[in-house]
Amino acid sequence: MSPLLDVFIEGLPKGQPRVRARRAGNRVMMYDPGTADAWIESIRRSVFAGFQTEERRYSLGQGLAVAMHFIFPRPKAHFRSGKYAHLLKDSAPTIHTGKPDLDNAIKLVCDALGTPKNPLIYSDDSCVVSIVSSKRWAKPGEASGVRLLVNEVGDQAMVETT
Repeated sequence: MSPLLDVFIEGLPKGQPRVRARRAGNRVMMYDPGTADAWIESIRRSVFAGFQTEERRYSLGQGLAVAMHFIFPRPKAHFRSGKYAHLLKDSAPTIHTGKPDLDNAIKLVCDALGTPKNPLIYSDDSCVVSIVSSKRWAKPGEASGVRLLVNEVGDQAMVETT
C-alpha cells in the first residue's frame, strides 16, 4: 500500500513557538509571536501540492501513522577555515542535540497538517496514532528540511508494540 503522503519539504525546520503574553492596562493579552509562520506556510504548500485534489483529504475514519525526519543545516562554526573550509572540525558534534526540541518540531508539523479552523489532511491531529521521528545534521550538499510520510492505519495491531 502506498503512503497517503510522501514529501520532502525544504527549508529550515522550526519548533512550535510558545504563546506569549503582554499586559495592556489591566488586561493580559495572549498572542502567537509568528516566528514560524513562514515554515508553517511552506509545509502547507508542499503538502497541498502533494495532494493536489480535495478528494485526497483524509477523513476521520481511521488513524494515521506519521514519520518525520528533520534535517538541519550545519552552522559555519562546525567547519574549518581557509582552504579546508569544506571539512568539518574534529570537535563538530555528530548528533543534533540543540534547538529546536524534537517534540516542538513534531507539534508544529502536526498542527500545520490540520486544525479545526484550517484543515488540510485532517481537522484535528488527534487522529495521529503513531509517530516516528528523528533529527540530524545535513550531509555536505544536502538540503535542510523535513521528510514527511503519512500512512493510514487500518488495524490497531499495527501500532501496538511488543
